[in-house]
Parts: sequence; structure tokens; C-alpha cells
Amino acid sequence: MRILLEEIWMIKDPSLYELLNVQIKERDIERFSESNLALIDILNPLIDAEQLAALVSPARKANRLITQIQKAKQLNLKDLKVTDAQLLFGFGLTAVGMNALRKKMPEGFDILMIKKAFQNDPTIFDQRSEEITEIVEKWTDWQNTEDAIKTFTPDDDKLIERAEILRKQWKRLTEQDVVTPEEKQKQKTLKLLKVKKIPSTLSEFIKQDFYQKKLFVDRLNGCTLQEIGEKNDLSRERVRQITTKIIKKLPVFEDVQPYRNLLAHYDFSLEDFEWFTKKPGYIFRYIRLLDGAGEGRTSYEFISGASDISEAEKQQYAVEHKLLLASNGTVQALSSRAIYEDVLNLLANKTVSETEFITSVNEYVKTKNLPSEYLISKSHALEAAIQRLPVVYRGHGHFRQYQIDDAKDFIEELDQLFDVFPGIYGVNYFYKLNPDLMELLDIHNGTELANVIKQLGISKFPHIFKIVRQSQVWIGIGHQDDFYINALQQLSGKTLDEVVDYFSDEYAFSSSTTRTTLLRDYRLFFKDNVVVNEYWEPQNPVFFDRVRRELKQPIYSEEKFTQIIRRIDEQARLNPRLAIQLGYIQREILYVKEQYSKQGEAIDAMLDQAQISVSEVKSLNNLAVNVRLRELERTHQLVLVDNEHFKRIDQLEKVGITKATIQEFLDQVNEKVNLNQFFSWTSLKNDGFESPLSDLNLKNEFYQNILFSTGEFTKIITREPLFIKLSSNSTVRTRISDFLVQAMPEDVMFVDDLLQVLRNYYGLKFSREKLLGKVNQIGGTIYSPQLDLIYRDKSIMVNDSQFNLK
Repeated sequence: MRILLEEIWMIKDPSLYELLNVQIKERDIERFSESNLALIDILNPLIDAEQLAALVSPARKANRLITQIQKAKQLNLKDLKVTDAQLLFGFGLTAVGMNALRKKMPEGFDILMIKKAFQNDPTIFDQRSEEITEIVEKWTDWQNTEDAIKTFTPDDDKLIERAEILRKQWKRLTEQDVVTPEEKQKQKTLKLLKVKKIPSTLSEFIKQDFYQKKLFVDRLNGCTLQEIGEKNDLSRERVRQITTKIIKKLPVFEDVQPYRNLLAHYDFSLEDFEWFTKKPGYIFRYIRLLDGAGEGRTSYEFISGASDISEAEKQQYAVEHKLLLASNGTVQALSSRAIYEDVLNLLANKTVSETEFITSVNEYVKTKNLPSEYLISKSHALEAAIQRLPVVYRGHGHFRQYQIDDAKDFIEELDQLFDVFPGIYGVNYFYKLNPDLMELLDIHNGTELANVIKQLGISKFPHIFKIVRQSQVWIGIGHQDDFYINALQQLSGKTLDEVVDYFSDEYAFSSSTTRTTLLRDYRLFFKDNVVVNEYWEPQNPVFFDRVRRELKQPIYSEEKFTQIIRRIDEQARLNPRLAIQLGYIQREILYVKEQYSKQGEAIDAMLDQAQISVSEVKSLNNLAVNVRLRELERTHQLVLVDNEHFKRIDQLEKVGITKATIQEFLDQVNEKVNLNQFFSWTSLKNDGFESPLSDLNLKNEFYQNILFSTGEFTKIITREPLFIKLSSNSTVRTRISDFLVQAMPEDVMFVDDLLQVLRNYYGLKFSREKLLGKVNQIGGTIYSPQLDLIYRDKSIMVNDSQFNLK
């Protein structure tokens, strides 16, 4: 039995306290009583718990109350007795009094036993005897009443009659108009403002009388808090509190709502707002009081993209605000960069020299009557600015307009160009490898290709060591000696002209530059213009012992092998004969331990280690190694646990990672994702994906690498990899811009909302600029800078009432 509070108030039907036997809470017992429900009503099998709960709590959901009543109906009316001690609580028995009864009668008791105990000893319950005596007397007076008799000896007719009465009450209740919370709030607002009705527009609202109208209207007319306070003998804070309270209580006005999005995203001045919308200033001030300042983007960013503003109006606006009306109709902040970019647009992809560009800029400034400070007098003043412009150099100081963002989606394809044998290559070698890609990226020659790679960032191209003078690309080597000397060793007996032709044919070198380099840096390799190889080799046995102790791997790249040798002796030069003396044989561009008859055996030996460094594998720069590694990953014999190490599967079994758990994980992902649907590891988790492998809570990189290793999912490189499960006949293009179409959960979205979806759901951190750049690449999708909205297609935008705002 539960312990009650000290203060217990009598209720209408004391028999309700029988419900304590099934742990019904006291507050629910009191609510039953307040609703005029008796015990026989609660236990009546002829009326539902849902209907009883509705009678007790008509204005809210009563799921918990229904559960309590269903629990109460476990009691059987025929098993209850009017002498049960529980009933004493209904007459005001306190918890202390009940404890006194238990102490004296530990074997159990009912009310008749208590009365008998009093007859034997009126003070049997010590200090509580008087209290218990009074309560038992109340019970005695009640036990013979009609209510008690009906409760403890109910007949079927009484139950039927009572059930019918309660059902009628429930029916009347459900047919009543229940006042909604919104309606209650509306009534409160009308009472606060002391009005009978609130019009649908702000302009009509301020015409009528309402609470503190003078303060509110003065605020909308531009008066400061200080000015209003002084006129009305109020503090600034009090004025702010009153006006804020009124604004928060008001509904969304029809003449205000269309402009809230505009002012939320653009920092319009009052004058610009009135000029563009032709609406009174009090609407502008009301929105600012309601929503605060905009995001900081200037009003001319919006006006420049507004299709319903004529070019003449934009020109007038630009002149008045000292802005630049660009050739594409946009209004921009006047700056040297804005002028240079507009000149590039006018040149329409034409290649120009710096001198020609200066002439074009100066003519542009004069034609538009711009301040003379924007004229250029010397080319050196332009050099730094050009580096920051969207241009690409094509050699000899010539350049043209180029949007580098167009190439950012093709970094993987570009990197594949440089997956060649280590060496130094003329940039034209790579330009000619894939003409279709060059045409797609609008790259006109090798110099432009080198410039594009540099702008994208050489660090994004793991095959490239560096680019020299936008003419040479170093692949897999750190010093030109490594390349030239190795080549000359293979060209022994060739004439200088033949060597020059070799470098020109095989590596796309300039003949004149190659001849100059050979005669300047490698003259010792020539005798009478013929290559003569005389190797210098160490003779000291200590050298060979030390190098052999360093050489532990079954296979090495030429670069790594050379580093080890030179660490012992700086004069040593790697050549096939020296490698044999050290126990290695040159096989193609790798050096393999002589105990392995085939290169593949050495590769398997290297990849059979407990832990393998990713950087060591990459240093080999070998297709056969990469193919074998991919096969071991696909069959889950090797697992890329992070972005730096592979581990053999048997090393991971102790933490619960096996081939079986990996395959189960992949099968579950396959079931979870749809065909031709983009997803990320973060989106999988957000969709509630679970598996024994994911329960290990390893790093995201582990799960991403597992998804990529299977080959069942195509990977798109972003900060967090995206994947797509393609069908065999799929026409879906695996580009980020295509992913964004699927990522939009709605046909129309604010940019910030879409950024939040990408960040929270997919785990992708796009900048606003990058997102808009990708959106502009999508076929039918269109961005509205006026409203900062992205539309799935133009027809949706045209039909959008917000977009058609005048």
C-alpha cells in the first residue's frame, strides 16, 4: 500500500480508495471524484476506459489516464468489502495514522477488527487513537448509506442504468465545440489589445484604436525609444517592452509577409525598400522590429538579379549609389576587381596580353564615366590583381577568362592523366592523352593545363610531385638527377641528337630546352657527343652491410631504394648492377628481392604483413600493386582501418571484425539503400541503419572504406565521401551536382535550409558559394537571388507567388 500525504481531503465517494489496491495514484482518485465518478463507474464493465477518461479530462489527450482506468478494471466489484481498511483514507486517515494501525496489528486488519480493538482498549493506538476513533465513526455513519450499499452490493440493472447515463454525458461532451489553443490565444490577444477584431493587414490595423497605439505607431514612424519615452514619461526599456509585446501578439499580416523573406536575406535600407517595393516605410520598420536585421547581403545584390527592374532603373540606382552596372545587367559594388571581371566578360573568352587588357580596361572606365582612379597606367599595377581573377594563362603573358570551378568536379579524371611511370614530362604529354577531357574543360594547350592544375592545387593530385615553369611535370621523383641519370644509363652509346629525340618523343620535351639541359648539367655522361656510362660503385664492405640491414621490404620503388643507398653514401648512384649486389633485381620500375621469381610474389609478400602503410603502397606507384591491393580489399583479406593503414583481417578478429561481419554489413547496406540513390555513411546512420559492425562505433573512415572496397557502390570524392548504388543500365551521372538534385527534399528550398540538410543529414560541409556553383551546373534547377531560393525547375519558380512579388 502506498504512503499518503499528511493532509488528505475527504472525497465524494470514499469507496474510490479501493483503487489503491491496484496502485492507482491518489491524484487520479481525486480527479475521478471531481468528475462525479464513483467506484462502480470506474469498475463498471459496461463502459469503456476511453469514455471514462474523456469525462475526466475532456480538453487534452488522456492516454495515461486510460491506462490507469484499465488497470483499475482488474478489480472485481463482487470481491470488495465495505469493511476494507483502505476506505479509511476516504474519511481523512493520514499516513501516520495508517502506520499506527499496522504497528499494533501487524498480521493484518479490517475496520471491524479496528472497532473491536477499541472496545478492548480505547487508547490502543497511542497518540493516534483519537484520530482513528473519529474516522471509524465517520465510516460507521456512511456504511449504511445508499451510496455504500449500491457500491458494495450492485445489481445488474444499476450498472446498466449508470453506464447509459455516463455514455450520454460522453456523447454530449464529444459533440461540443472545444476551444482550440489557437482560439484561446486569439481571445487573449484581443483582450490585451482591447479590440474586437484584428484586420488582415497592418495598414488597416494601425487605423483603429488599440492598446498603446500612440507608442506603437510612433515606433513604426521611426521615433527612437528615447524620443517616445520622453513624450510619454516612460523609460526606454519600458517602451521597448510594450512595443515588443504588441508585435509578438499580432498575427501575420498580408501586407507584411511577402517582404519578410526579402528583408531576412538582404540588408535593405529604408530608402531602397521604399524605392523597390513602393510600400510605406512603416512596413519596413515593422519587419525589422519583428525579425531583426538581415543576413548582411547588400540590397544591390538583390536588385541586380531582379527581372522586373529595367536596365534604365538599374543604371539610375547605380549612379545614385556609386555602384557599377555590369554588362550582364547586375549592379555591383564599384571596385577594380568588379571592373576587371566585367571587362573579361566583354572579351568573351578572347586571349589577350596584359597590354591589350590594360587598353580594354581604360576604354571601359572612360565609356562608363567612372572615376579616373580606376584607369591603369602601368602593367605592374595589374599583375597582382590578375592572379586573383578568374583567368587561365596560356604562356608568354597571355591569358583569357576561365572559371576554375568548372574543373573542380573533374579532379579525379585529371589525376588519372598523371598515373604514369615516374619521370619528368613535358606538360603537352598529358594534354594530348585525353583530348575529349581537354575539350570538355575548355583547356586549349599544355600551358593552360598546368595553370589549371596549379589553381586547383597540386596537393589534390597525389601523382604530381611538382610543376616547373608551367612546362614540366614531375611524377614520382624528387630530383631531376634521378630521372636524367637513369635515362642516360639506358641510352649508353646513343648520340646527343638521338637522346634529344628520345626525350622529345617519349616525354614531350622541348628539343632546344632538352639539349641545353643535357650539355649544361650532364656533360660528364657524354664523350664526343655520345653517351658513355661509367658507374661509380662503393667498394667498402661496410656500405653493403649497412644497406642490406636497411632493406627489409620484399619490393621497393626506385625512389625509396635510392633514398636508402644515399643515406649510407651520398655519392652512390642506383643502377641495375648495384641492385643485384644488394640482393634485388630491377623489374620494370620496381626493385624486387631476388628470392622472388616473379614481381607478383613480391607484391603478395609485401601485402601479407600484419599492418601496411598506405604511404608505402603509394610510393611504389605501380599498377600491379594497386590491382592486387584492390583484390585483397574486395575479398576483405585486407581492411583499410583508417586513411593511413591497412590491416590483415586476422588481426581484426579479436575486436569482432571478420569477413562474415563485413559481408553482413554490406548486405544490410544493400538492402537499406535504393538503386541510383546517393547516400553517405552519415545519412545511413541518420536513417537508423544498424548492424553488428556499426555497433563497434569505429571511425567514419573505416565504414566509408568498407563501402568503397566492395565495388558495389560508386564513390564520389567530397570531404565526406558520397556513394551511389547504380543499376547495370543506370544513366545517372555520378557528379555532385546530380547528387544535389536528389538531396533536395522539397521542390523549393532556401539555400541555408539545403545547406543544413547537407550538413546534418549527409555530413557534408558545403560553403554557400560552392553550393550555388553546383546548383548552377544542374540542368533544370535554378537559383533565385531575390528570394535566396533554389527551385527544381524554372516552371516551379515562375508559378511561385513569392517570386512574382512586385
